[in-house]
Amino acid sequence: MNFAVMNSRVILLAVSAGLACWLGFWAVPGDVALGWIRNYGYWVMLGTTAWFAWAVIRVLRRWPRPRAEARRFDGWGWAVVVAATWLLTVHEPFGFKIVMDEILLLGTSMSMHLDRLVQVPYRAHDIQGVFLIMDGAVDKRPLFFPFLLSLLHDFLGYRPANAWVLNVGLTGGFMALVFGLGRRLLGRLAGVVGVVLLAGLPLLAQNANGGGFEVLNLVMILVCVGLGIRMLE
Repeated sequence: MNFAVMNSRVILLAVSAGLACWLGFWAVPGDVALGWIRNYGYWVMLGTTAWFAWAVIRVLRRWPRPRAEARRFDGWGWAVVVAATWLLTVHEPFGFKIVMDEILLLGTSMSMHLDRLVQVPYRAHDIQGVFLIMDGAVDKRPLFFPFLLSLLHDFLGYRPANAWVLNVGLTGGFMALVFGLGRRLLGRLAGVVGVVLLAGLPLLAQNANGGGFEVLNLVMILVCVGLGIRMLE
């Protein structure tokens, strides 16, 4: 990437950040913004997630091919990843650990699954066998986790336990990213040591078996690190 292209992208980033601040703080009244989020937040998340996935796939296709020794399947290293993920998921019982936050995220995912609306259900009724959400409010928490959870509901049916299924999968992805990035930066031993150290972190085990978005945050941080490495290369 030449300097002119990089400079133009930095300018576009600054303009988009300024536009976001102007729209968020001055241009759009609060009640109007809440209505937009409630009615269109699901579709915005669907579009941006699909766009981001498409962009990441493009980056991976253009990623430089590693040396022959780096392309070999590292069975022992990935076995450590699987063992660490298993250890984290059996360290504590599954359940909602931070009840206020995690239950609200689950409720938002229910509305996104049933009605494609972003809201925490406050009142609902079963009317002639049809479950209808009658009232709700937009929650302050980010939408990415409940959106992914709503997709899981779409495939498996609505169950509170889907939050734990999602976090177990994210935990495995997080450990794989730790090992992969550690091996790429400093070698196989660094990747294994990083995975082992994190497997012994009790707070990570608590979140791996809970219903919050903390593990997703860790995954996205490492995705940003990987994309940053690619940009520098």
